[in-house]
Amino acid sequence: MKLNMTKLARLIAWVLLVSGRNTLFGYYADQTWFYDVNYDNTTATLVQGYSYSSYTGSVTIPATVGGGRYIVTALGHDLFDNCTAITDVTLHSSIKEIGIGTFGYCSKLTYIYIPNGLEKIGSHAFSNCNSLKSINLPSSLRSIGNSAFNSCTSLTEIELPANIISIGSGVFSGCTSLTNITISENNPYYKVVDGILLTKDGKEMISSTGGRSSLDIPLTVTNIVDRLCYNNKNLTNLVIPGNVKTVGEWSFAFCGNIENLILDEGIECLSDSAFVKSRSEVSTSFFGCVV
Repeated sequence: MKLNMTKLARLIAWVLLVSGRNTLFGYYADQTWFYDVNYDNTTATLVQGYSYSSYTGSVTIPATVGGGRYIVTALGHDLFDNCTAITDVTLHSSIKEIGIGTFGYCSKLTYIYIPNGLEKIGSHAFSNCNSLKSINLPSSLRSIGNSAFNSCTSLTEIELPANIISIGSGVFSGCTSLTNITISENNPYYKVVDGILLTKDGKEMISSTGGRSSLDIPLTVTNIVDRLCYNNKNLTNLVIPGNVKTVGEWSFAFCGNIENLILDEGIECLSDSAFVKSRSEVSTSFFGCVV
């Protein structure tokens, strides 16, 4: 039988916590929290622990661990992954980063309080949080990773902070209730036109409201990012004009209700996964890249 050494180490750490010890292989335990001390030796990252899966209702992230010695500045990868009984979470202003998949598949999570101070949301951080209806993104936020809110099917609107500088691909893919995306006109990197999130020059299409049934790609767009409308069951009509040169991987995959699809001449690179499991069939002559 193949052992998962990381999980084994954390389990032993929990046993040692009960017996009065608090360190093992770089992992520390503080009451019910497991954490890594960061390189500066003054801050810590919360990491996955076996006790988290039993959490129910409200969860408040501690400001410090180690008896107040370490300030908590980050939530580690998959920290609360598949914790299906958590309903709301409160973060402290010391938190700078939410890691990859931190709250993934927390299906009953309806609310998270994020004070100013957060700078980064990792890829898939809130993926498949089906009950999350809204989220307040603080002005301190600078970066949102790929598919961070993928398949948050209850999310209805999102306001992106004015100071954000990086937004990953597929960030709102599968958000089938999303009807409104906004961002300050003063943001130098992104803009929203008719519910479509674009780079400021209009050349790259980053995201779109998932509640729409029809999507006409703006004539300024030359690149469609990966997973743009992944798993959008509302989409029935799609027009990709000839100004688009590249259609990314999985960009319209699992859009099972597309009935009318128009691909104009001019597309130079169309990923062979772009329309996987979508209702409309695309001729294989479109796939691949023309160099």
